[in-house]
Amino acid sequence: MIFDMSFTMKGRKKYLMQGGSLCASATGGWVSVAKAYQASNGGTPVAPTVTQNSGSVALAVNGNYGTGLVHTANKINLSLFSALSMQGSVTDNNMTHLCVLSEIGTYAKDNEVAGVDLSGGGRSVDVSNLSGSYYIAFRLSSGNGVASSIDVTSLWLD
Repeated sequence: MIFDMSFTMKGRKKYLMQGGSLCASATGGWVSVAKAYQASNGGTPVAPTVTQNSGSVALAVNGNYGTGLVHTANKINLSLFSALSMQGSVTDNNMTHLCVLSEIGTYAKDNEVAGVDLSGGGRSVDVSNLSGSYYIAFRLSSGNGVASSIDVTSLWLD
């Protein structure tokens, strides 16, 4: 019999957001920053709002072509984990992203080493090939007056 030991070898579940908690002991807290999307098509930097509710954390960016990041204050060692997963809902114009960043760059899209488009229904990022410490971030953009929002009930590493 062959056993897949990847889960037990990699580690256990670590929450980065749970219910309305920002899990500051694991993340150092969360930072909202206004960032243009990229150099060639920057848009307007807009800091997303972060609202703690009783059962979730709501992230949103408004404005016309506004972009921003909500990222962990501290880097998190991903060496013991194989996946970054989110449970929650997304309301947007196809421009929300859960990502892993090596550093916080000048633009919102800088230094992404792994990520998933939340607009397309993705909710998990494979981090099994990453070792060392990284920032975890949500990138939100609005367009044509349509806001982007994410209602996160849980965000975890396992």
